[in-house]
Amino acid sequence: MKFGANYFLYFLFLIPALWVFYLWSEKNKQKAKARFGNLELIAKLEESHSSQRYNLKKYLLILSVLFLVLALARPQWGTRLVTVTREGIDILIAMDVSASMLATDIKPNRITKAKQEVNSLMDKLKGDRVGIVVFAGSAFIFCPLTLDYKAAQMFLDNVEVGVVPKPGTAIGEAIHTSILGFNQKEKKHKVLILLTDGEDHESEPVQAAEEAAKEGIKIYSIGIGTGAGEPIPIQTETGFTSGFKKDEEGNLVLSRLDQSTLQKIAFNTGGKYYQATSGEMELEKIFNEISGMEKKELQGNLIIQYEERYQFFLLFSVLLLIAEFFISDRRKMRPRIQVTTESLTKVGVATLILLLALGKLSWGDSYSSLNNKGNQMYKKGDFQKALDYYHQAEIEKPESPEIRYNLGNSLHQQKLWEEALQNYQKALQSTPDINQAQIYYNMGNTFYRLDQYPEAMEAYKKCLEINPDDQDAKYNLEYVQKKLQEKKNQPKQPQNKNQKNKDKQKQSQQSQAQNQPQQKQNQSPDEKQQKQTPQKKEQQKQQLTEKPPGGMSKEEADRILDALQNKEKENKKKNRKIFKTSGSFVGKDW
Repeated sequence: MKFGANYFLYFLFLIPALWVFYLWSEKNKQKAKARFGNLELIAKLEESHSSQRYNLKKYLLILSVLFLVLALARPQWGTRLVTVTREGIDILIAMDVSASMLATDIKPNRITKAKQEVNSLMDKLKGDRVGIVVFAGSAFIFCPLTLDYKAAQMFLDNVEVGVVPKPGTAIGEAIHTSILGFNQKEKKHKVLILLTDGEDHESEPVQAAEEAAKEGIKIYSIGIGTGAGEPIPIQTETGFTSGFKKDEEGNLVLSRLDQSTLQKIAFNTGGKYYQATSGEMELEKIFNEISGMEKKELQGNLIIQYEERYQFFLLFSVLLLIAEFFISDRRKMRPRIQVTTESLTKVGVATLILLLALGKLSWGDSYSSLNNKGNQMYKKGDFQKALDYYHQAEIEKPESPEIRYNLGNSLHQQKLWEEALQNYQKALQSTPDINQAQIYYNMGNTFYRLDQYPEAMEAYKKCLEINPDDQDAKYNLEYVQKKLQEKKNQPKQPQNKNQKNKDKQKQSQQSQAQNQPQQKQNQSPDEKQQKQTPQKKEQQKQQLTEKPPGGMSKEEADRILDALQNKEKENKKKNRKIFKTSGSFVGKDW
C-alpha cells in the first residue's frame, strides 16, 4: 500500500494527543467534583450517567479521527493501465527527394531547406499525429503517422536524395500514396503538406489532388526553389560535385520552381500554396490554419495509475462519527433527538468530510497532484514542463517506481538517454513483475539510441520473457539483431570526414515506429513510453494492452523492413548512391 498524500500522516499524532486530552479532562472533572461536594453524593446524582457509554463514545470519536487522517493521506493499492488521449489531426508530409532537390538556388540546397522546414513544423506541433512520405519517380511511406515527434524527426534526419530508387518526380504518385497513409474511413481531420520544386513528370498531380479532396484531405504546398532555374549537380559517393546533369541531347538541365502546378494542387483541396522563405513565415501561416481545424480524439499513451482506496477509510470515519452522535451517554436512550449546538457542530463536521470526498481530496501540490500535472503536460507534448513536475514529485517520493518511470519517459523524449536509463533501472527495483515488461521495452529502445545493441537485445529478451506476446518487442529484437550483424560484417575502409559522418547517420536509421507519452510510456503520463520500434523509442505502451496512437501496424512494419532490405540490396548491386541511375534509363530522371 502507498499513500498519495503521505504528509497527512503527520496528523496521526492527533490520536495520542486526543487520548491525553481525554485523560486530562477526566482528571480535571474529578477535581471539580471534589471541590463541589461529597463525591458519593454526586455519584448518586449521576446514576443516569453511564461511564461505559461515555467511554464508547470517546473510542468511536478517536477511531473516526484515525480513519479520517488515513483517508486524507489517500491510501492506494493495486494498479491499472489507463489510456491518456490527445486531440489533434493527422498530418502527412510529402517530401520530394528527386535529383532536382540538390539544386542550390536555395542555400545550401533544396533538400536541406525542405528538411529544415519540416523540422521547424514538428517543433510547433502538439497533439497531432505526423508522418512522412518520400517520393521521386515513385513514392512510399517513410514514417507512418505517429505522435512520437522525436521518432519522426529521427526519420527526417535520414531523408536524402536517392532514398527512393526510381528517379524522376511523380507528385501525383506522392499524393496517391499519402491518401493510403490516412484512415480511409474518415473524411476530415487530414492534412497533406507537400514540399517540392513542383517539376512533375507526367503523373497528373492536379487530378490526384482532386481525388485527395474527395477523401477529405486538405493539401498545403510549399514551393522549394526559384523560377529562374538552377543546374542540378551530380554528386560523387564522397559528396563532391563532379558536374551537372544533362538531358538526352546533351543540354544542361535547369530545374525551375513550378508554382502554377502547386497552386492548382492546393486550390483543388481547399488548401493554400506558399513559397519557401528564409524566415519560414509560411510555416507560421500553415500552423495557424491547422490549429484552427476541427480536432479528433487520438488514441493516447498507456499509463500506470494506482487505484485510490481512500473511500473505504472515509466511509468508516463517517459511520463512526454518526454512531458516536446517536449513542447517548445516559443509561436510557433519549426519547427524541434534540437539536443542540453540539449536534449541529458534529453534523457540520460530517458534512465537511463528505465534501472532501466529493472533491476527491485533490487539493494541494501533493505527490499525486504533481504527478498528474506532469502527466497532463506530457499529454500535451510539453516534455520539459512534465519533467519539472515529475522532479517536484520526486522530492516527496524519491523512491517511487511510478515517478522514476515517468522521469525516464520524459528524459527519453528529450534525448537524454543516459539519464533516462538510470531512472528506468531504478523503476525496475520496486515495480511489480507484470509491469516490468514495458520498462524493459523502453530500456531496449534507449539502449538502441545509444548504439548499445547487445544491451538493447537483452532488454527486449527480458520484455519477451515477461510478455511473450509482445509483437513490437519481437520486431525490435529482430531488427537490432540485424543491425548488429551488419555492423560486424561492415568492412573497415578509409573514408574522408564527410563520408564518415554520412555513414554514421545511416547507421542510426531505424525502422518504422509504432506506438506516443510512448516508448511504452507510463503516464503521459503516469504515461508510459509509447510503444514503438527501436527507432522510436518513446511513447509509452504508456504505457500495454493497446498500441499507442501513431503506432504502426504489423503490415506497416513489414513494408518498411522490406523497403529497407530492398534498398540495401540495391546499394550492394550498384555500389554507389542509389539516386545515380544506370545509363539505360530513358526520360527525365530529375
